[in-house]
Amino acid sequence: MVADFKQSFGFHSLSLQGIALPRFDLCGGVPDGLEVDGLEVESQERRMSISQEHRQSILAEFATKPEDTGSPEVQIAVLTAEIQAVTEHLHTHPKDYSGRRGLLSKVSRRRQLLDYLKRGSVAKYQAIIARLNIRK
Repeated sequence: MVADFKQSFGFHSLSLQGIALPRFDLCGGVPDGLEVDGLEVESQERRMSISQEHRQSILAEFATKPEDTGSPEVQIAVLTAEIQAVTEHLHTHPKDYSGRRGLLSKVSRRRQLLDYLKRGSVAKYQAIIARLNIRK
C-alpha cells in the first residue's frame, strides 16, 4: 500500500535513524492537497509551461488550415503564451536565473518569427501584433 502511494505520487523516502522522511521527485512534483508536517502544499496549477489544453486552444484559434502547427502565426501565439507563463513565474521567483535565460530565448525566437512574418507579409505581421497585443 505504501509502495503504491510512493510510486503513484513520485515519492522517494530517505531513512534517518529509522525515520522515513518524504522527498519529492522534481519531475513528478507534489500531489495536490498533500499535507506535509502540517503545511498544506499548494496546487501544481501554476507552472512555467502551458497546459496541453491551452496549447490546443491556441492552435485552434490561430491555425491557418486544419492541423496547422507550424505556421509562424501559430508558433508566435504559442511562444507568447509560454512567455506570459514564464514571466508570471519569474515575478514569484526572481532568483530563477535559468528560467530568465529560457525567457530570453523564447523572446528571441518570437522576435525572429515576427521578423520573418514581417518580411513575407506586413499585413499578417500587423494583424498578429494587434491580436496578441505585442509591443513593437
